[in-house]
Formats: sequence, C-alpha cells, structure tokens
Amino acid sequence: MEDLPTKLLSQATDNIQKLFDITTRIDEKVKSAIEYSVNLEIKMQKFAEVIALLKEANAILDFQHIPSKLENIELTIVQMQNKISHIEKTSEGFKSKWDTAVKFLVQIIWLVVGAWILFKLGLGPPNLP
Repeated sequence: MEDLPTKLLSQATDNIQKLFDITTRIDEKVKSAIEYSVNLEIKMQKFAEVIALLKEANAILDFQHIPSKLENIELTIVQMQNKISHIEKTSEGFKSKWDTAVKFLVQIIWLVVGAWILFKLGLGPPNLP
C-alpha cells in the first residue's frame, strides 16, 4: 500500500508539472500576442502618419495648381467675352438691316396711303404738255 500513495504523489507531481508547463506555454503565447498587438499598433500609427503626410503633400500640390486653374478660368472668361462681343456686333448688323427694311416699308405704306388719298379726292396726275 505504500506504493499507492507514492504512485498518487508521483502522478500528482507529474500533473502539476504538466499544468505548470501548459500555463508557461499559455503565458508565452499571451506575451507573444501582446507583443504582436503592440507591433501592429506601432505600424498603424506609422501608417496614419504617412497618410497624414500624403494628405498634406496632396493639399500642397493642389494649392500649387490653383494659379494655373485660375489662368484657365480667366482665359475661358476672355474667350466668352470675345464671343459675346462678336454676337453683339453681328446682331447690330442685323438690327441696322431690319431698321432699313422697316423704314423702306413705312415709306411704301405712306406712298400707297398718299396715292389712295389722291385717288379718293379725284386728283389725278397733272396734265403734261
């Protein structure tokens, strides 16, 4: 029977040793996971810094292109003003043509009205020798 307590004691010791080994491995895995998490946080912070720098550089580049964009807009405005002045000149030409046509039409109407009045009054053309 002395053998049984010794056996139980040795099994308990073995089980305790196995439990200790398992907890040690678990601790190592947890430490490894924590280190990995810390490394990921550091990498994420560096990544965020790089993104911030890229945004800043992009803003600077966009700001540098603003004058050229303004020049393009100014050029477009000048072109539009030229087109508008050309259209105005063209429409002035048509306006003068219409004015001439209306004046001619009014003169013809007056001529017809005058001839009609002379006809109604019975006045004919003068007798020529």
